[in-house]
Amino acid sequence: MFYQIKAIRKNSKPPIWRRILIPSNITFSQLAVILDEILEMPLLEDYVFEFYTKKERIAEYREGGRLPSDYYYSAFDAAETYVNSYFDNEKWFTYKIPGMDHLPEYRLEIEKKIAKASVREKSTDEMITVAAPVIVKEVSMENDRYFTDVYALNAELRKSYFLNEQDPVFENIMQAYGRVSEGKGIAYSNNPVRRQTHVARSSQSYLKDFVERFDRLYENSSGQDLEHAKQDLIENLLKPNAGNKGHADNLQEEVPRHRTLEGFIKTYSLEDLQDIAEDIGYKTSEKDSKKLAKEIAAKLLTEETMKEQLFFATEDDLDTFEEIIKEKGRIVDDADFDRYENIYELNYYIAYDDGYVGVTDDIIRAYEKIGGKNYREVHRQARWLYDCLRYTAYIYVI
Repeated sequence: MFYQIKAIRKNSKPPIWRRILIPSNITFSQLAVILDEILEMPLLEDYVFEFYTKKERIAEYREGGRLPSDYYYSAFDAAETYVNSYFDNEKWFTYKIPGMDHLPEYRLEIEKKIAKASVREKSTDEMITVAAPVIVKEVSMENDRYFTDVYALNAELRKSYFLNEQDPVFENIMQAYGRVSEGKGIAYSNNPVRRQTHVARSSQSYLKDFVERFDRLYENSSGQDLEHAKQDLIENLLKPNAGNKGHADNLQEEVPRHRTLEGFIKTYSLEDLQDIAEDIGYKTSEKDSKKLAKEIAAKLLTEETMKEQLFFATEDDLDTFEEIIKEKGRIVDDADFDRYENIYELNYYIAYDDGYVGVTDDIIRAYEKIGGKNYREVHRQARWLYDCLRYTAYIYVI
């Protein structure tokens, strides 16, 4: 079986795309090898498949590294995850290589599932059946920077990326490519078995689990029993180890930065802005990115939204947030960015490639309006549930 997928290069006008056939029963690490050949991208281990609707990312797991999960997205190891369940149930996904701004990103739309792959033979102009991933159509531009001759590429796919049935193979991208280079093709399994040795769950998924556990506890307890049950639940959860946090260098004043939230998020793409709008529950049909950025900034700066968003910040997050306000920004090492990630994901930090993290003037005014330091006491009283969530997370980490 094959999946017919339309790979559209993001931000290309007019759209540049290739319609491709991808075999079922392969892992995402094998898919990355195939896509790098079909989309003529460099073979890199830093790729990410992102399923927006499902709120899951699939990426290369490397010993000592971390999968790209965050508050909203869980992350899974590409070598352990087969494409079938995703392609059977999702409509589209994104393929990208974070940190490589010179490389394009692609939106891949899953169009349908077909029994056999066929492609037009250049020499005879006839359709032939093949047992390999292929390109069936493209719309490109003359002298495109990335796409070259389709017929030559299809010939290489048929020669080197042929399907070879195996028992389930959990290989990373380099191992999968090594198999292709050795003339062994792409290993697929008619009995794919998903493993979950390496998983990084989202904070939202932990929150959902905790709420369900607490609901069950609440149903079976009352009065003092409930209070005791709550304490037992909290005390029996594993607490995270306190890591040693280093202090970043102070910001040099001559570096220019955005002074408003609207100015900063105007640099986002329309798709990113639409994602933020959905995350904060803001319904809009606006298609102009600058107008949408203005609307989203206004929404984020309202008292109601800021309180709702900052509920998901920890006490440590808010301590650091107030330090950043006092220092008027700081330069942060990549290794230390986890300390700032929660509030950045909530859209109340601005951050730049040089490591600068700061808070805009209008965010500071909005924070003062909800009470600033006085807000902290209200926040502490509402935090016990989320604190339990954080402790619970360590039970499930694999």
